[in-house]
Amino acid sequence: MQAVGQALANQQAELAAFKAKMAELRGAVKDIHDNVDDYADSVEKIDIDGLKETARKLRDDADDT
Repeated sequence: MQAVGQALANQQAELAAFKAKMAELRGAVKDIHDNVDDYADSVEKIDIDGLKETARKLRDDADDT
């Protein structure tokens, strides 16, 4: 009976370790998700038309030289 109790205690310890690791991974996934959201927000703020205009000006300046 003592061996069964020890086996149960070992399984409970393994389960607790597994739950802790899962909580850590959930936190990491949330951090990644937040970083992707931040990146998407910053990409949306890029002024594409302004960049295109700057590229045209640079190209024109290069053609003039």
